[in-house]
Amino acid sequence: MKQKPMLGVDICNTIAEVNREIGKVFGLPDWRSCHYSMEQFGLMGSEIDELFLRHLDIFEKARPVESAAESLGGLSRIYRVAYITARPPQSREITERWLKGHGFPPGLLIMGEDKAEAARVLRVAAFVEDSPADIARLSRVCRVLPVGWEYNGSQAQWIDIRETLEAV
Repeated sequence: MKQKPMLGVDICNTIAEVNREIGKVFGLPDWRSCHYSMEQFGLMGSEIDELFLRHLDIFEKARPVESAAESLGGLSRIYRVAYITARPPQSREITERWLKGHGFPPGLLIMGEDKAEAARVLRVAAFVEDSPADIARLSRVCRVLPVGWEYNGSQAQWIDIRETLEAV
């Protein structure tokens, strides 16, 4: 029996509205239109990790992106799902609980890794991502479907992504 192809899925702002929670921590408006880069707050390297470790509740409080769970549930009949995220490994338990609690299909959970390298190693056929920088890196390794946010120029919503991947 032929193995199903692998679908890579980012978590933050791809299936979980994390920017909303980051905006609350920093008191920032207009969370939908901007991609919060920690560097814009003067945080670099280990400072970013420390911030998220102090605010792991950001990951717990994030709302699911509309139709993401339902769409991935349908796609899991065709694809094996791998959640590949830059979240710190210390958020694994929160992330697993969040995924299950919001009805996302079971899948591999790869944390704190280089997404493009993880996609290469796992032989990911397609990857759903929001970050413009990660979209560029991932596009060298596999097909990338950007989930729509103003900051990445995509209009695609999860229902569109599902239809595209089901048609392949």
